[in-house]
This record gives sequence, structure tokens and C-alpha cells, in this order.
Amino acid sequence: MWFLNYIVILPTVTLVAVMESPSYTLMYLLTLWTVLGLSYVILRPIYDFIVDEIRLFMEY
Repeated sequence: MWFLNYIVILPTVTLVAVMESPSYTLMYLLTLWTVLGLSYVILRPIYDFIVDEIRLFMEY
């Protein structure tokens, strides 16, 4: 469940910072973190599956 922390905490921190001082850099970071977090969560199972397949293939 750690990736939930990653997706929830970082953008929240960034959002608070944006409210305090509106800056395009922070908005950019927020978008970057969200995209990275989502792509990681989506791609991780696929990556694990491929790695498992390769490992099985190597054993034979």
C-alpha cells in the first residue's frame, strides 16, 4: 500500500505549496508526480508478470 502514500502525500504537499505560492514549477511537479505515480502503479504488475515469465523460461 506504500504506493498509495506516494500518490496521495506528494501531490497533497505540492497542492498546499501551490496554494501558499502559486508557481508554475510546483504545478509542473504535481503533474509529473501524478503521471509517474499512476504509470508506476499501472506498469508494475505488467513488469512483474514479464519478469516472472522470463524467470520461468530461464529455469527450463
